[in-house]
Amino acid sequence: MPSRKDVAASIQRRIELGEWKPGDRLPVTEDLAEQYGVSDSTIFNAMEKLKDRGIVRGERGGRRYVAERTEELTNPDLDVY
Repeated sequence: MPSRKDVAASIQRRIELGEWKPGDRLPVTEDLAEQYGVSDSTIFNAMEKLKDRGIVRGERGGRRYVAERTEELTNPDLDVY
């Protein structure tokens, strides 16, 4: 089963590859948990890590969106660990 770090790195990579663009709404926790084969809490923790890094932003009601591009998304020396 993937760890929180694995999930966060995968989601960040999907954003970097353009699967989700700045401003796009991300899938809900339950859908991501099913995709990755992990618990809702693993997705929540991965998203919190990405929010802390400015990659994802959250809004009221639990909606999550891709944040505007930051150096972290374009600098290969930085990662979610």
